[in-house]
Amino acid sequence: MQINEIVRANTRCVAQAAKNLGITHKIIDDFGNVVELTINRRRYYFVNCRTPFNAESISSICQSKIYSYQLLKHELPMPLSKSYIDPKIVVNTESYGSYATHEDIVKDIRKSFNRKPVIVKMNAGAQGCNVFLCKTAEEIRSAMKKIFNKRSRKYGVSLLAQEYIAIKNEYRVIFFKGQVLLVAEKITSNKNKSLSPLHNDDARIEIVKDKEVISAIKKMVKGSPRLKNRFAWNGLDVSRNKEGKYEIIELNAHPGFTMFVRDNGDAPLVKVFEKTLRHLQKKGE
Repeated sequence: MQINEIVRANTRCVAQAAKNLGITHKIIDDFGNVVELTINRRRYYFVNCRTPFNAESISSICQSKIYSYQLLKHELPMPLSKSYIDPKIVVNTESYGSYATHEDIVKDIRKSFNRKPVIVKMNAGAQGCNVFLCKTAEEIRSAMKKIFNKRSRKYGVSLLAQEYIAIKNEYRVIFFKGQVLLVAEKITSNKNKSLSPLHNDDARIEIVKDKEVISAIKKMVKGSPRLKNRFAWNGLDVSRNKEGKYEIIELNAHPGFTMFVRDNGDAPLVKVFEKTLRHLQKKGE
Protein backbone atom coordinates (compact mmCIF):
# COMPACT_ATOMS: atom_id res chain seq x y z
CA MET A 1 0.00 0.00 0.00
CA GLN A 2 1.31 3.46 -0.86
CA ILE A 3 1.57 6.13 1.82
CA ASN A 4 -0.79 8.47 -0.02
CA GLU A 5 -3.51 5.82 0.18
CA ILE A 6 -3.61 5.92 3.97
CA VAL A 7 -6.64 7.74 5.38
CA ARG A 8 -5.43 8.31 8.97
CA ALA A 9 -3.58 11.59 9.55
CA ASN A 10 -1.36 10.35 12.39
CA THR A 11 -0.24 7.10 10.82
CA ARG A 12 0.04 8.62 7.34
CA CYS A 13 2.54 11.17 8.64
CA VAL A 14 4.41 8.57 10.71
CA ALA A 15 4.82 6.43 7.59
CA GLN A 16 6.03 9.39 5.54
CA ALA A 17 8.50 10.37 8.27
CA ALA A 18 9.82 6.79 8.32
CA LYS A 19 10.20 6.84 4.55
CA ASN A 20 12.08 10.15 4.69
CA LEU A 21 14.52 8.70 7.25
CA GLY A 22 14.97 5.41 5.42
CA ILE A 23 13.29 3.44 8.20
CA THR A 24 11.74 0.10 7.29
CA HIS A 25 8.00 0.35 7.82
CA LYS A 26 4.87 -1.60 7.00
CA ILE A 27 1.20 -0.65 6.97
CA ILE A 28 -0.54 -3.52 8.71
CA ASP A 29 -4.24 -3.05 7.94
CA ASP A 30 -6.31 -1.95 4.94
CA PHE A 31 -7.27 1.42 6.42
CA GLY A 32 -3.92 2.69 7.66
CA ASN A 33 -4.70 2.34 11.35
CA VAL A 34 -1.51 0.49 12.25
CA VAL A 35 2.07 1.15 11.12
CA GLU A 36 4.96 -1.13 12.07
CA LEU A 37 8.47 0.34 12.14
CA THR A 38 11.68 -1.68 12.36
CA ILE A 39 14.58 0.27 13.85
CA ASN A 40 17.83 -1.47 14.77
CA ARG A 41 16.06 -4.84 14.72
CA ARG A 42 13.40 -3.64 17.14
CA ARG A 43 9.74 -3.23 16.15
CA TYR A 44 7.61 -0.25 17.12
CA TYR A 45 3.89 0.22 16.51
CA PHE A 46 1.86 3.36 15.90
CA VAL A 47 -1.88 2.67 16.18
CA ASN A 48 -4.12 5.57 15.14
CA CYS A 49 -3.30 8.24 17.75
CA ARG A 50 -1.32 5.90 19.97
CA THR A 51 2.46 5.84 19.95
CA PRO A 52 5.07 3.57 21.57
CA PHE A 53 6.47 6.44 23.65
CA ASN A 54 4.25 6.59 26.77
CA ALA A 55 3.98 4.01 29.52
CA GLU A 56 0.45 2.66 30.02
CA SER A 57 0.30 4.19 33.50
CA ILE A 58 1.09 7.65 32.09
CA SER A 59 -1.68 7.28 29.51
CA SER A 60 -4.10 6.44 32.34
CA ILE A 61 -3.03 9.52 34.29
CA CYS A 62 -3.69 11.68 31.23
CA GLN A 63 -7.08 10.07 30.64
CA SER A 64 -8.20 11.00 34.16
CA LYS A 65 -8.03 14.78 34.35
CA ILE A 66 -8.00 14.74 38.14
CA TYR A 67 -4.99 12.41 38.26
CA SER A 68 -2.91 14.67 36.03
CA TYR A 69 -4.01 17.70 38.07
CA GLN A 70 -3.11 16.09 41.39
CA LEU A 71 0.26 14.96 40.06
CA LEU A 72 1.34 18.20 38.39
CA LYS A 73 -0.47 21.03 40.18
CA HIS A 74 2.58 21.91 42.29
CA GLU A 75 4.86 22.08 39.25
CA LEU A 76 2.64 23.71 36.64
CA PRO A 77 0.04 26.50 36.58
CA MET A 78 -3.28 24.65 36.37
CA PRO A 79 -6.84 25.77 37.18
CA LEU A 80 -8.25 24.53 40.50
CA SER A 81 -9.95 21.18 39.89
CA LYS A 82 -11.96 18.73 41.94
CA SER A 83 -13.55 15.41 40.98
CA TYR A 84 -16.78 13.73 42.08
CA ILE A 85 -17.89 10.13 41.59
CA ASP A 86 -21.50 9.30 40.78
CA PRO A 87 -23.09 8.59 44.22
CA LYS A 88 -25.22 5.87 42.69
CA ILE A 89 -22.19 3.73 41.82
CA VAL A 90 -21.91 0.86 44.30
CA VAL A 91 -18.91 -1.46 44.64
CA ASN A 92 -19.07 -4.46 46.99
CA THR A 93 -22.30 -3.08 48.51
CA GLU A 94 -20.52 0.12 49.59
CA SER A 95 -20.52 3.55 48.04
CA TYR A 96 -17.40 4.31 46.02
CA GLY A 97 -17.64 8.08 46.42
CA SER A 98 -17.39 10.59 49.25
CA TYR A 99 -20.77 12.24 48.66
CA ALA A 100 -24.06 10.50 49.32
CA THR A 101 -26.26 12.49 46.92
CA HIS A 102 -26.07 14.71 43.85
CA GLU A 103 -27.16 17.63 46.00
CA ASP A 104 -24.16 17.09 48.29
CA ILE A 105 -21.93 17.43 45.26
CA VAL A 106 -23.66 20.63 44.14
CA LYS A 107 -23.18 22.16 47.57
CA ASP A 108 -19.50 21.21 47.69
CA ILE A 109 -18.82 22.64 44.22
CA ARG A 110 -20.50 25.91 45.19
CA LYS A 111 -18.45 26.03 48.39
CA SER A 112 -15.11 24.95 46.88
CA PHE A 113 -15.25 27.44 44.01
CA ASN A 114 -16.68 30.34 46.05
CA ARG A 115 -19.89 30.39 44.01
CA LYS A 116 -17.97 31.56 40.94
CA PRO A 117 -18.65 30.25 37.43
CA VAL A 118 -17.22 26.75 37.08
CA ILE A 119 -16.58 24.32 34.25
CA VAL A 120 -18.28 20.96 34.82
CA LYS A 121 -17.22 18.13 32.51
CA MET A 122 -16.54 14.42 32.34
CA ASN A 123 -13.39 13.50 34.22
CA ALA A 124 -12.37 11.08 31.48
CA GLY A 125 -14.14 12.78 28.59
CA ALA A 126 -12.73 13.66 25.18
CA GLN A 127 -13.64 15.46 21.97
CA GLY A 128 -15.38 18.27 23.85
CA CYS A 129 -18.14 15.90 25.00
CA ASN A 130 -20.31 17.03 27.94
CA VAL A 131 -18.47 20.22 28.85
CA PHE A 132 -20.59 22.88 30.58
CA LEU A 133 -20.07 26.39 31.90
CA CYS A 134 -22.15 26.64 35.07
CA LYS A 135 -22.93 29.92 36.82
CA THR A 136 -25.67 28.73 39.16
CA ALA A 137 -26.50 25.72 41.31
CA GLU A 138 -29.27 24.80 38.88
CA GLU A 139 -26.84 24.76 35.94
CA ILE A 140 -24.51 22.49 37.94
CA ARG A 141 -27.42 20.12 38.62
CA SER A 142 -28.31 20.09 34.93
CA ALA A 143 -24.73 19.34 33.87
CA MET A 144 -24.43 16.59 36.48
CA LYS A 145 -27.69 15.03 35.34
CA LYS A 146 -26.38 14.76 31.79
CA ILE A 147 -22.97 13.39 32.79
CA PHE A 148 -24.41 10.87 35.28
CA ASN A 149 -27.18 9.69 32.94
CA LYS A 150 -26.69 5.91 32.81
CA ARG A 151 -29.03 5.64 29.83
CA SER A 152 -26.72 7.76 27.72
CA ARG A 153 -23.80 6.45 25.65
CA LYS A 154 -21.91 9.46 27.02
CA TYR A 155 -22.34 8.40 30.65
CA GLY A 156 -19.38 9.21 32.88
CA VAL A 157 -18.78 7.57 36.25
CA SER A 158 -17.08 10.73 37.51
CA LEU A 159 -17.15 14.43 36.72
CA LEU A 160 -14.64 17.21 37.09
CA ALA A 161 -15.37 20.68 38.39
CA GLN A 162 -12.74 23.12 37.18
CA GLU A 163 -12.09 26.78 37.83
CA TYR A 164 -13.40 28.89 34.95
CA ILE A 165 -10.77 30.74 32.91
CA ALA A 166 -11.69 33.69 30.72
CA ILE A 167 -9.62 32.36 27.83
CA LYS A 168 -8.28 34.75 25.22
CA ASN A 169 -6.19 32.18 23.35
CA GLU A 170 -6.09 28.40 23.50
CA TYR A 171 -3.20 26.32 22.19
CA ARG A 172 -2.35 22.70 21.46
CA VAL A 173 1.28 22.10 22.39
CA ILE A 174 3.06 18.96 21.18
CA PHE A 175 5.56 17.92 23.82
CA PHE A 176 8.19 15.19 23.43
CA LYS A 177 10.98 14.13 25.78
CA GLY A 178 11.18 17.48 27.53
CA GLN A 179 10.94 19.58 24.36
CA VAL A 180 8.16 21.62 22.79
CA LEU A 181 8.02 20.48 19.16
CA LEU A 182 4.99 22.41 17.96
CA VAL A 183 2.56 25.08 19.14
CA ALA A 184 -0.74 25.62 17.33
CA GLU A 185 -3.63 27.91 18.20
CA LYS A 186 -7.24 26.72 18.27
CA ILE A 187 -9.39 29.39 16.67
CA THR A 188 -13.16 29.93 16.50
CA SER A 189 -15.53 32.88 16.45
CA ASN A 190 -18.48 30.85 17.73
CA LYS A 191 -17.66 29.87 21.32
CA ASN A 192 -21.35 29.91 22.26
CA LYS A 193 -21.90 26.58 20.53
CA SER A 194 -19.09 24.66 22.22
CA LEU A 195 -16.60 25.63 24.91
CA SER A 196 -14.06 23.50 23.06
CA PRO A 197 -12.84 25.71 20.17
CA LEU A 198 -12.20 22.91 17.68
CA HIS A 199 -15.76 21.59 17.99
CA ASN A 200 -17.39 24.60 16.36
CA ASP A 201 -18.33 24.77 12.68
CA ASP A 202 -15.84 27.54 11.84
CA ALA A 203 -12.98 26.02 13.85
CA ARG A 204 -9.45 26.02 12.53
CA ILE A 205 -6.00 25.42 13.96
CA GLU A 206 -2.98 27.49 12.98
CA ILE A 207 0.72 26.99 13.67
CA VAL A 208 2.01 29.63 16.07
CA LYS A 209 5.09 31.54 14.91
CA ASP A 210 5.05 34.24 17.61
CA LYS A 211 8.37 33.76 19.43
CA GLU A 212 7.10 35.36 22.63
CA VAL A 213 4.20 32.89 22.89
CA ILE A 214 6.45 29.91 22.16
CA SER A 215 9.07 31.12 24.65
CA ALA A 216 6.46 31.62 27.41
CA ILE A 217 5.09 28.11 26.91
CA LYS A 218 8.55 26.56 26.88
CA LYS A 219 9.41 28.37 30.11
CA MET A 220 6.20 27.13 31.74
CA VAL A 221 6.64 23.44 30.91
CA LYS A 222 10.35 23.57 31.78
CA GLY A 223 9.33 24.07 35.41
CA SER A 224 7.91 20.56 35.72
CA PRO A 225 10.45 17.73 36.30
CA ARG A 226 7.65 15.15 36.23
CA LEU A 227 6.36 16.34 32.87
CA LYS A 228 9.87 16.39 31.43
CA ASN A 229 10.98 13.01 32.77
CA ARG A 230 7.80 10.93 32.76
CA PHE A 231 5.46 12.22 30.04
CA ALA A 232 7.33 11.27 26.87
CA TRP A 233 4.71 12.29 24.29
CA ASN A 234 1.79 14.61 24.91
CA GLY A 235 -0.64 17.11 23.47
CA LEU A 236 -0.99 19.81 26.12
CA ASP A 237 -4.05 22.06 26.05
CA VAL A 238 -2.77 25.46 27.15
CA SER A 239 -4.80 28.60 27.80
CA ARG A 240 -3.82 32.27 27.96
CA ASN A 241 -6.15 34.75 29.64
CA LYS A 242 -6.56 38.45 28.97
CA GLU A 243 -3.80 39.27 31.46
CA GLY A 244 -1.38 37.03 29.60
CA LYS A 245 -1.28 34.23 32.19
CA TYR A 246 -0.70 30.74 30.77
CA GLU A 247 -2.23 27.62 32.32
CA ILE A 248 -2.41 23.97 31.36
CA ILE A 249 -6.04 22.88 31.10
CA GLU A 250 -5.40 19.19 30.47
CA LEU A 251 -3.02 16.64 28.98
CA ASN A 252 -3.59 14.28 26.06
CA ALA A 253 -1.47 11.14 25.76
CA HIS A 254 -2.97 10.37 22.34
CA PRO A 255 -3.35 13.69 20.49
CA GLY A 256 -5.06 13.54 17.12
CA PHE A 257 -4.11 15.59 14.08
CA THR A 258 -6.98 15.24 11.61
CA MET A 259 -7.98 18.90 11.78
CA PHE A 260 -4.36 20.04 12.04
CA VAL A 261 -3.35 18.44 8.72
CA ARG A 262 -6.57 19.68 7.14
CA ASP A 263 -5.54 23.26 7.91
CA ASN A 264 -1.74 22.99 7.67
CA GLY A 265 -1.00 20.02 5.43
CA ASP A 266 1.07 16.95 6.28
CA ALA A 267 4.55 18.50 6.13
CA PRO A 268 4.69 20.12 9.61
CA LEU A 269 3.46 16.92 11.29
CA VAL A 270 5.87 14.79 9.28
CA LYS A 271 8.72 16.94 10.63
CA VAL A 272 7.44 16.41 14.18
CA PHE A 273 7.42 12.64 13.73
CA GLU A 274 10.86 12.72 12.12
CA LYS A 275 12.20 14.18 15.37
CA THR A 276 10.54 11.45 17.43
CA LEU A 277 11.76 8.67 15.13
CA ARG A 278 15.33 9.98 15.27
CA HIS A 279 15.06 9.48 19.03
CA LEU A 280 14.19 5.81 18.47
CA GLN A 281 17.11 5.47 16.08
CA LYS A 282 19.53 6.87 18.67
CA LYS A 283 17.96 4.75 21.40
CA GLY A 284 18.90 1.56 19.57
CA GLU A 285 22.46 2.56 18.72
